[in-house]
Amino acid sequence: MRIAVYSDLHCGHINAIAPTLHQVSEDSHGCWKLFKKFNRKYGPFDAVLILGDVIDGKAGRNGGVELVTTDQSKQADIAIQVLDQVPVKKGAKWYQVGGTPYHGGMSEDFERLVASSFGAEYGAVVWPEIGGVRFRMRHKINRAMNNLNKQIGIHQRRLGSGREKQADCMLFGHLHTYAQRQEACNGKPMYAISCPALQGVTDFGSRQCDGDVDIGCLAIDVEKGSIASIHEHITPLGVDTWGTAKSLGLL
Repeated sequence: MRIAVYSDLHCGHINAIAPTLHQVSEDSHGCWKLFKKFNRKYGPFDAVLILGDVIDGKAGRNGGVELVTTDQSKQADIAIQVLDQVPVKKGAKWYQVGGTPYHGGMSEDFERLVASSFGAEYGAVVWPEIGGVRFRMRHKINRAMNNLNKQIGIHQRRLGSGREKQADCMLFGHLHTYAQRQEACNGKPMYAISCPALQGVTDFGSRQCDGDVDIGCLAIDVEKGSIASIHEHITPLGVDTWGTAKSLGLL
């Protein structure tokens, strides 16, 4: 079975993924081309996992100056148009977790509009079991606790106290950075993965955040009840982002 993983679309931002009609920047165009190439190369999919922040929200921290639209229902429509391009097999299951309220909606959760459009199971933490592999999906890693080894340790303590069932793969969004850790847990391999984003440079991120940003998607193959392979379709954010992506065959 093959699973598609998308995170942090931030639809509505000028530099986030958008279908052709809504593209207003090189980054939005580049994210769209990368996404389309990923879907052609690895689809169709048996399941789709979405790791939150599918819309950008009101962007109150900078007055919304980087938004295509401040209307969050229209941002949700853009996200639906994007995800409608994901090629899936008949009967494919969709799973989605909510992102931060700052993006998804402070008084109303607009990300639910996207989830309902695809019949996705939705929540703050979602536990899909696909092909015998149990995933734990959550959007946010607290930046003080963003070390994936620490997340594995937290999960192991919760297992010991009976607060959680054992996950084979924990998936996180929020950081816009791809990282992967693997560790044995009760005699089984367990993955912890921070997922790439589908948004380019932002003014807030440039001023307030210091770290690597990875743009892209993941495909996970499941065979015989275990993860067989993880396909990384990712380009690093930089001054030559799209030139690099083209040279690597990602567009």
